[in-house]
Amino acid sequence: MAEQNQHVNDGNRINDTLNVENLSLNDEEDELEIVLDDDSSQVQKPSYCLVGKFLTNRPIRVKMMIDKMGDIWQPGKGMDVEEAHPGLFVFRFFHQLDVQHILKQGPWSFDNHMLVLNTLAEDEDPREVQLVKVPFWIQVHNLPVGFMSQKVGKNIADYIGEYLEYDEKNDNLSWRKYMRIRVLVDVRLPLKRTKKIKKPGGESRIVQFKYERLGTFCYVCGLMGHSDSRCPKLFELGDSEVKREWSPEL
Repeated sequence: MAEQNQHVNDGNRINDTLNVENLSLNDEEDELEIVLDDDSSQVQKPSYCLVGKFLTNRPIRVKMMIDKMGDIWQPGKGMDVEEAHPGLFVFRFFHQLDVQHILKQGPWSFDNHMLVLNTLAEDEDPREVQLVKVPFWIQVHNLPVGFMSQKVGKNIADYIGEYLEYDEKNDNLSWRKYMRIRVLVDVRLPLKRTKKIKKPGGESRIVQFKYERLGTFCYVCGLMGHSDSRCPKLFELGDSEVKREWSPEL
């Protein structure tokens, strides 16, 4: 009897072995749908998120930054700030109007370091959001007579970056000597300084650009995020060999 039981047990082990061997790795590709518990007793406020980084290689004083940006933005429904990755911040708001205000009224900076912002979708990884463009109000000086128009402003804006807005006061303020346009600027590229423009058959004139609320800027390479004293070109060529193509008038 013992031998018979032993034989049966051995048979079971053989069957178990056969069952394991017959398992297909294709089962790993089948989807496993998991239903999460719906705890209706915990109602969360809807949130609206922005992700951003400051154009600097220096460490940001996080607590001071949070306090300062809160004082500047004055969000009507409050905000939370989380450092999702070193130097990468998620700003969470609880009303869409707060987000609209911040995106509309930028650019923003802390300690003169420009803040590059973008929207963050739900379940999106902040590290995968592209942070390369900043909206600026730009003054266009030395315009020829008859060039103060939205069409001209759009053409100039598209040369600088991406056209966003034409200041309506350009046409209403007779004392204003420059055009004001809002442009989305790529921070990876040197800032545009001037542009030669002309009417068909007319004489050309060079117009100059002035960026409002520019922040830390390099007069050597034309990039935001560092001063000319810390420019890589300065260390490569030496101060005597470097020519400063940009000026504080920018």
